[in-house]
Amino acid sequence: TAGDLAKAQTAYGQARIHYERIEPVAETWGDLDKDIDGRIDGFAKPEDFKGFHKLEQMIFEQKALNGASPIATELINNVRQLQGLVSKAGYQPAEMANGSTTLIDEIQRTKVTGDEERYSHTDLVDMQGNLDGAMQAFALLKPALDKIQPDVVATIEARGQAARQALAMYHRQPGYLNTGFVDYSTVPTDERRRLSQTVNALGEELSKVAAKVAS
Repeated sequence: TAGDLAKAQTAYGQARIHYERIEPVAETWGDLDKDIDGRIDGFAKPEDFKGFHKLEQMIFEQKALNGASPIATELINNVRQLQGLVSKAGYQPAEMANGSTTLIDEIQRTKVTGDEERYSHTDLVDMQGNLDGAMQAFALLKPALDKIQPDVVATIEARGQAARQALAMYHRQPGYLNTGFVDYSTVPTDERRRLSQTVNALGEELSKVAAKVAS
C-alpha cells in the first residue's frame, strides 16, 4: 500500500512462511484458502485473481503496485477472518495427522516443481513453512504415538531430520530477498529431484499416523 516495490519484494517471502505452516487449516473453510493463497489457474476469470499470489505477480512479474492497495486490504481481512475461525475451532487427532500429511504433499505438488512461487521464486521459504507445520502437528501427536507404536515415531523423526538437512543445503544469510534461502530458480533439476525424494520419504511415514491415532 505504500508503493515501495523493493520493500514489498523483501516482505513477501517473510510473510509467506507463516501461512505455509498452517495452510491445511485454512482449507477447512470453503473458499478462504483460495481467496488467500489461490494461484491464477484456480480462478475462472483472470480479473478475479486475488490474494498472496496476485500481489506476488504484481511485485515480481509486473513490477508495478498500481491497484495493489485494495488487494492487500482484502488479503489482510481474509487472514483476520481465518484467525478468528481458528481460535474457536477444535481438532481431532486424525485431522491433525492428515493436516501434517497434507503439508508434506504440498511440498511435493507445488513447491518442488516451482509452481507455487512462480513469480518470486521463494519456494524454499514455503517448503520450510510446510515442513515446520507438519512436524509441529506430529509433535503434538507424539506422546500418544509413543505409546501406540514407538518405532513409527523414531522413523518419522529420522526422516524429518533428513528433510530439514536437505533444506539446510540452501540456507544463506541474509539470502535471496532476506529470506534465508537461495533463489529457488537457481536450484538444478537433479537437486530438486533429490529434495523431492527426501520429502516423499517423510510423507510416506506421516501418512500412517492418522489411522493409528484414530483407533
